[in-house]
Amino acid sequence: MAIDPVRFTRAIVEKVKSVIAPIEARLAAVEQREVIPGPPGEKGMPGDRGEPGPIGPQGQKGDIGEKGDAGDVGQAGPQGERGEKGIDGKDGADGQIGQKGDTGDKGEAGQQGEKGEPGEIGPMGPAGPQGEKGERGEVGPAGAKGIDGDRGGDGPIGAPGRDGRDGLPGVQGEKGLDGINGKDGRDGIDGLGFDDLDVLYDGERGFTFRFMRGEKIKAFDFALPIVIYRGVYESGRAYEKGDSVTFGGSQWIAREATDAKPGVGPTPWQLSVKAGRDGREGKAGPMGPVGPKGDRGDHGRNFQ
Repeated sequence: MAIDPVRFTRAIVEKVKSVIAPIEARLAAVEQREVIPGPPGEKGMPGDRGEPGPIGPQGQKGDIGEKGDAGDVGQAGPQGERGEKGIDGKDGADGQIGQKGDTGDKGEAGQQGEKGEPGEIGPMGPAGPQGEKGERGEVGPAGAKGIDGDRGGDGPIGAPGRDGRDGLPGVQGEKGLDGINGKDGRDGIDGLGFDDLDVLYDGERGFTFRFMRGEKIKAFDFALPIVIYRGVYESGRAYEKGDSVTFGGSQWIAREATDAKPGVGPTPWQLSVKAGRDGREGKAGPMGPVGPKGDRGDHGRNFQ
């Protein structure tokens, strides 16, 4: 059975269009989609206060607090009995070195000194590099014609010339006798038709037209140039042409297969969406609740 090439081509085109049409519709819908913010919702009623949670475990021992301000001097109490002399305390550790003070103001400039006497002439320096070549001068006037020289010797034999053009066609000869009819050839094997066609889609860019009848299979692979988002860029991962990634706050599209980092030196990545500027710093939030009171520190030792 012979295949009509026109019908076969039209059938393939219609098959491709039917497979690609949903993808084109989805892409057009994504490009025309516009984000419309909805009106702000009303503020909800405050919820009921929850029951107090169980008492948590005792916290770790807090650091010793800073020394408080000296209190007012109390009234003098009755003089007690003189106690025994206590043991001399150990010398305290040296205090930390204070921070470096600010640089003082710059003083006023002093008066300019008198001009000194000129110094002796120094030795001659090395020769400088050769200057660039100057521009070519104008052509001078033609000189007088010289005397004709002696005739030179014969040169070497030249290479053979090219072949001449073909001659005019000759007179047509008489018609020959008809030949004997040949035998009929064997019937050809039936070809693959539309009933044997199956279209396979790999879920991303690839399609396969596969004709299959029994053990006879013919497949034709092709891919569509569509962009597929692969998420945040991963170092060392191989990306194909058309893959899109997010890196440094911007979105990039690979123009060819690559594992290079986007935006670094000569890169096969095409900038698709540039990162926006950072927003202004927000206002300070409300003060948080007071934390739990720390444990009381140990009593210090008194030295007299």
